[in-house]
Amino acid sequence: MEAVAHCEKLAHQHHVSLLPLASDGAGLDHEVAGDPMLVQVMVEGLIRNAIRFSPNGDRVEISVSPDGDRHVLIRVRDSGPGIPAEIRATLFERFVQAASESQRGRGTGLGLSIAQGIAELHGGLITFENQTPRGCVFTVRLPRAQPGTSLADRLPAQST
Repeated sequence: MEAVAHCEKLAHQHHVSLLPLASDGAGLDHEVAGDPMLVQVMVEGLIRNAIRFSPNGDRVEISVSPDGDRHVLIRVRDSGPGIPAEIRATLFERFVQAASESQRGRGTGLGLSIAQGIAELHGGLITFENQTPRGCVFTVRLPRAQPGTSLADRLPAQST
């Protein structure tokens, strides 16, 4: 998955390792129905967030697996502080940040909103779940490209 490769430098700068996991033996390259570049932007955003919130020396796990015959699940897991209760309900809205992040001047609060928009554009969705005792998992569920479809068939329909 190119998104993992594109985030390696940032992970190195934050002393975090990236651990791509393939749960089905097929690797991380499951084709989804949609624009590959937009999906890559979405996944890179999730990985960059996980890197930023992971403690030094820790790792971010990225996995891709089929979800039945028609969908693909992409999971990004970190062991950072998790999502604070006060922003959980509005996490995917524009400009939403934890108070600690806005005080540090990190980010704009747009990344998750953009990622959610890309997922929805492709007929998918993003969910998150805090882990015990620490960390968070973001899960993206996207339609899987069906065999015999061309790239043009997988692109989102444009409204005029």
